[in-house]
Amino acid sequence: MPSAGQPGGAANAASRGDGTPRPWWGGDTLLLWLGDTLLLWLGDGAVGAVVGALGVAMAHGSAFGLLAGGRTVVPLAVACAIVLCRRLPLTAASAALLGWVLVGTLCAVPVACWTVARRYGSSAVTWVTAVVGGVVVVAPWSTWPLGLGLPVMAGVAVTAVGAPMVFGLWLRQRAQLLAGLREQAERAERERSLLAARAVCEERARIARELNDVVAHRISQMTLLAGALEMTARDAAAVEAATAIRTAGATALKDLRKLVGVLGKGHEDVPLHPLPTVQQVRRLVEDASRSGRRIRIGMPDELPELSGTTERALYRLVEESLANAARHAPGAEVDVTLGVSDEDVTVSVRSSPAACPSAAATGTGFGLLGLRERVQLAGGRMTAGPRPGGGFLVTASLPRYPS
Repeated sequence: MPSAGQPGGAANAASRGDGTPRPWWGGDTLLLWLGDTLLLWLGDGAVGAVVGALGVAMAHGSAFGLLAGGRTVVPLAVACAIVLCRRLPLTAASAALLGWVLVGTLCAVPVACWTVARRYGSSAVTWVTAVVGGVVVVAPWSTWPLGLGLPVMAGVAVTAVGAPMVFGLWLRQRAQLLAGLREQAERAERERSLLAARAVCEERARIARELNDVVAHRISQMTLLAGALEMTARDAAAVEAATAIRTAGATALKDLRKLVGVLGKGHEDVPLHPLPTVQQVRRLVEDASRSGRRIRIGMPDELPELSGTTERALYRLVEESLANAARHAPGAEVDVTLGVSDEDVTVSVRSSPAACPSAAATGTGFGLLGLRERVQLAGGRMTAGPRPGGGFLVTASLPRYPS
């Protein structure tokens, strides 16, 4: 846990993850660390107290030991070493074996052996400690005063040394296995994320290739044919229509190239260009009128300031509505009305019945679905449907400043 005085500590102490200031003393992280440390010390202290109480009782009731006195002091000293067994396992093991030799208290030996096996695992330190502990417990000179045979002392050695060692080794192996499984799961999750990102990049590249090979080719052909018609036509209206088609095709081709670049590059190096605003709605209608379409627009000369989300939603709604009117109602008259109140902005695109119904194209309805989702994301409401007397009506109301 870095502090403010260590490298990187000042930055970590400056703010929390949610942006709120972090105290210089570490805040919640320090409190959690202090809480965990306190719990560990309390647990070790409780184990030491139990070992001390049992050791004193065993020492006073045992006839074995090299010392005639010290039946209280030695078990308490061993208990103090057991309190530190998590940090000094070999010292605790030595003190426990010494307590058995001096005053005949054996209760600290299992705790010390378990701690050594838990700390060092299947290593030379663990096996040396097991051998030394077993020898000390079953040494012949320790059995004679008690009058016990070797099988009894061997059982005591297995209970006091062997079983705790095996239990400690099992716990360490289990912890290592869990850590390995956790690391494997995290690695699999990272690999899954990388594969998903790779699949997304490959799909984006495939879409970019299809757009470039199919759509861009068709638009280029349309632009070339419109340019040829512009050069050869003698009618002024035809020349104007061909010019509008060629300009629209060139703009669409330019936008398509930008889109292909974005799809091909992924999230990096995305080209920046101005986003559409509601101020450009009038120009959008004028560009559509140059192709011979009858479009009327009614909107204030000066529009108030609107949020970017509302402006883009309004622009895309008018753009998609004009495109739908040209596709599904060719030759129809279109009225675009934009109104502004203190809180909302309303827009309506009203088209008359098609002048050439046979030339109308069929649609999938995805365009209106996308418009409705865009308006809802901006916090507005949208309705779209046929008019009673024929034609189509799209209306929407959006807040000037979405919450």
